[in-house]
Amino acid sequence: MSSKEYSLEELNYFRICYITTKIIRDGLQSVFKQEWNRLYGSRRGQWLDTRSNGMDFFHMESRKSRKRNYRLLNSIRYGDSGSWDCTCLFFAILYSDTLGGLLSRASPTVYSNVNDLREFRNGFFAHLSQPRVLESDFQANVQKVTNAFIALNLDTTELQTMVNQRNFPTGELQTLQEQIAVLEKEIQGKPKNFVVLPSKPSHEVIERSSEVKEIMQMLCDLQNGSDDDSVVTVFVTGNPGCGKSQIARQVGGKFADQNPDCNSFVMTLDAESEETLLESYKRFCRELGITEHSLNNIVGGDSKLTKKEKITHLKSFAFSKVRGYSTWLLILDNADESESLRCFLSEKGEHVGCGQLLVTTQESTYLPFGDPSCKRISLSEGMQVNDAVNLLRSVSKLPPGNDEEEHAVLDALDYQPLAIASAALYVRFLRDGVGTDIGSASFTWESYVKQLDKGKRKATEKVREYSAWLLILDNANESESLHCFLSEKGEHVGCGQLLVTTQESTYLPFGDPSCKMISLSEGMQVKDSMNLLRSISHLSSGDDEEECAVLDALDYQPLAIASAALYVRFLHDGEGTDIGFASLTWESYVKQLDKGKSQATEEVYEDTKMNYPQERVLDREHPAIAEALSNLGQV
Repeated sequence: MSSKEYSLEELNYFRICYITTKIIRDGLQSVFKQEWNRLYGSRRGQWLDTRSNGMDFFHMESRKSRKRNYRLLNSIRYGDSGSWDCTCLFFAILYSDTLGGLLSRASPTVYSNVNDLREFRNGFFAHLSQPRVLESDFQANVQKVTNAFIALNLDTTELQTMVNQRNFPTGELQTLQEQIAVLEKEIQGKPKNFVVLPSKPSHEVIERSSEVKEIMQMLCDLQNGSDDDSVVTVFVTGNPGCGKSQIARQVGGKFADQNPDCNSFVMTLDAESEETLLESYKRFCRELGITEHSLNNIVGGDSKLTKKEKITHLKSFAFSKVRGYSTWLLILDNADESESLRCFLSEKGEHVGCGQLLVTTQESTYLPFGDPSCKRISLSEGMQVNDAVNLLRSVSKLPPGNDEEEHAVLDALDYQPLAIASAALYVRFLRDGVGTDIGSASFTWESYVKQLDKGKRKATEKVREYSAWLLILDNANESESLHCFLSEKGEHVGCGQLLVTTQESTYLPFGDPSCKMISLSEGMQVKDSMNLLRSISHLSSGDDEEECAVLDALDYQPLAIASAALYVRFLHDGEGTDIGFASLTWESYVKQLDKGKSQATEEVYEDTKMNYPQERVLDREHPAIAEALSNLGQV
């Protein structure tokens, strides 16, 4: 059923109703306050719509008036003139004992013009038999109201607006007009530059200049060798903690620095889950200038779309805007779900202009190695030697010393940045107390490596003792040697089992029915990692959220967890001595990471110095430290 269209006469009726019940009523309220203040303000106080004002008015009325006008005075006695209707206001101004008699004698102009408004209300408005008013009648009667307002020194702006109004815009019409204006702005809007990079970690990072330079060169070479209107892709692969996201962040920063003035952007899509990807696309669309109205149609509370469908629609919106940019870099971070990665790559060929795509992932199964517009760089081998040494020294605050010791540590930690940062922080705290007498100044990288080696030997001996029939090929990371070993696996050596640990996946015989693969790139299981954290730290079960926050920050990597747990254990207590920082919790540790490792030790010491005035030097011979270091080596 279509909406009714109102005639001009019917709209005139609506305007008369509004003028009478709103504009005239508000005018009468102003007149009442003005006359009360003029006549009684000095004796009884200004009219402030208080109960005291109302009771003053009520008591000034005669017994006869109170009885005859009980209903009206019952409203007036509360003092709130904003709640009075026209009848109540006409009585108070024209017929009350308090004002009416005085005004008729002292202010005849006020009295007569208020009475004109009363006659308009009672003689014209109240006797309309149909909801229609002829234009001539409307203009003539409204002019009487206007004249009365002018005589009473009342503002006529709203009254004139209503007289000149020829339609009644509704909320729906106003919403449509606003949407049209927004859409016109979106259509006419010019692309703006913006940069959204992967989030910065809480731990210290260093410039991975060699990897960044290599990736930038890859993108440049691919772009130069492709069509002018195509997208090129570089995949950054590697295990958690190898620094994929931070290298992508540094690449994004370099790209933005190289394109400061041209029509370009850098955007990061967090593909860790559907939820994070959806939020990233929402921000992407907003940065591109897509209106909230358009977004709400897809992701608003009334939307019935699934997350996957919302992502698909937002992607279409975004890429329609991307075509307006001359060059861009899109970072698809944490694309570890094979299904989402495969779907994204299958749609990469959409016509979206000249751009570059940087993907960080642990997944390699669906990477298009035969595509000439794609290249791959693996970070599984860890950091470059110089970068790793710089990170070790930067976090540990140890001066350059024995290169062999440092390289031994880096070898033991597989050059993985997160493990290096955790180990460096641990050794930094043990070695010195940041200018105090707390610390084990004799502790060096050599000591650290010895503890690691001691633990590894014990672990290997136990494996061989109970699993003599199991052959373990450990750290088979050279693709050539792994390929050669696997090619000779079929030799007649009896019934046995082979366990291979490797970072290499290119030469693995996935089609061989006698082989299976398990990936540990995701880190430890949650329960196991929590047990490891508690076992080494010796902290009782506490807030699971705090522990999970630590594990998330360490990407569930066992070596990083062990180093962090030992660090917090040392801070928390002195194994039965009076040395320790019992107030330290996992929440404190996370806060230290958030504030920056460079200030962590200083802040912990300053916060607890008053509670422990009798600190003694702890060296590696102390039972607590010796046992903790031994545990670290056995992890």
